[in-house]
Amino acid sequence: MDEHFDLTYKSLFRRYYSNLLFYATRIVGEEDAEDVVRDVFVELWKRKDTIKVGANPSFSV
Repeated sequence: MDEHFDLTYKSLFRRYYSNLLFYATRIVGEEDAEDVVRDVFVELWKRKDTIKVGANPSFSV
């Protein structure tokens, strides 16, 4: 795991949560959108040991 993954994770959450929520709402509806977005971030956290974070915000799994 990248030693700065916690900071990167928080940054990704702050940057993308509202946009992902908007997008998910359009696809699954308002009732399920928060659950879908939360599941995305939970899965990202679960895979933190296999995600490599580079100098730019691109990820490889």
